Amino acid sequence: MTVTLKSNDGKEFQLSKEACKLSKYLEAQLKDKKELVLDKVNGEALKLIVDYLNHYSKNELSKLPEKLQSDDLKSQLCTFDYKFISPPSFETIFNLINASLLFELEHLHDLACIKIASFMRDKAPDEINKEFTFEIQLTPEECKELGLEDE
Repeated sequence: MTVTLKSNDGKEFQLSKEACKLSKYLEAQLKDKKELVLDKVNGEALKLIVDYLNHYSKNELSKLPEKLQSDDLKSQLCTFDYKFISPPSFETIFNLINASLLFELEHLHDLACIKIASFMRDKAPDEINKEFTFEIQLTPEECKELGLEDE
């Protein structure tokens, strides 16, 4: 038996009831339903979540590193996790982080956070800022207070 998940941009995905059981949120929402509209999840992130749930409904959750040994994720993650988390843009990764909280998928949340942490590892704040293009910037006073002012 399958259910239909609809993203906030109108994309639809089929998911088995068995795969839905990995998410406490989906399991609770879909008890008597065959369709669920997810207003807070876009199609790109939902497709990845469906792929993730389909994989892990048939496979045991992988063990994630507690501490990154380097920014080389290939040597620290299982093949599925590495391939799953490598191609998406940072925007998609952040969407996955938010969606994983909604779906109550701790493993996925940790995996997406590992991707961000591996990028940030050993980078200067200005390098990180350029990649993520943060809209909110610290004032010079805030930088000084945090000890981030240029010496």
